[in-house]
Amino acid sequence: MTEESSPYDEDIRTAYSVFAAKTDYDSFNTRFRSMSENKQARILRACNLYEKRTRQGPRDADVAMLLLCSSIEATLDQSSMVRFNQWLVRNKLDDLAMKDKEGIRRIIRDSYVEYENDPDREGASYNFRRVLLENCPSNFQRSPMHIYPRNETSREATFEESIRYIYAKFRSKFVHEGIGRLEQRPSMIVYIHSDLLDKYGSNHYSINMTQVLQWFSVVVVESLWNFFSTDENSAPAASHT
Repeated sequence: MTEESSPYDEDIRTAYSVFAAKTDYDSFNTRFRSMSENKQARILRACNLYEKRTRQGPRDADVAMLLLCSSIEATLDQSSMVRFNQWLVRNKLDDLAMKDKEGIRRIIRDSYVEYENDPDREGASYNFRRVLLENCPSNFQRSPMHIYPRNETSREATFEESIRYIYAKFRSKFVHEGIGRLEQRPSMIVYIHSDLLDKYGSNHYSINMTQVLQWFSVVVVESLWNFFSTDENSAPAASHT
């Protein structure tokens, strides 16, 4: 009896190509077919986006970073996310009462910024960080970014500081403003040798794009592999080596 074919066979092979260095195809396929359809779909979307990232040339680092961010977001169960309209009704309904059109526009605009940056909200930015913090092994979390805090000497950015910066600068700015980090250089950005010095929050980040792209690509693959390998009812083991 031959194995039942799947409508996703080509996509499954694309997904496997992301993990080919970690397992053989038969083992990958067996585990994949044991998953729920919901997790299968998330794995396929995530790996498809990662594979598209590998096709980007060195001049397309901003696009590659966006695809890497989207690959992580694809692992999320969309049904569990709090949408902006839901968050707005829960948190800002009283503020909107009796406001004129300009006041409503201003509240919605300011509220979206708050929504995007609320560390306790189960929304896009929060969930992006959660996936990486839960799934990226600790031995891959050392970031090539450096921070220059005000009136202090430089230090290495922590893993969470780095992924916050990546999401804000590469994903949100690209998607919402159509601006890649290297396509248009704002006036506050200056180059130091091969690095990019960029202000985010109250700190300046020193960014070498080649190093950051290489590092974050590995972070994403390792996180996707851990997500793939973890049983659906088990907690991820991000600290394994």
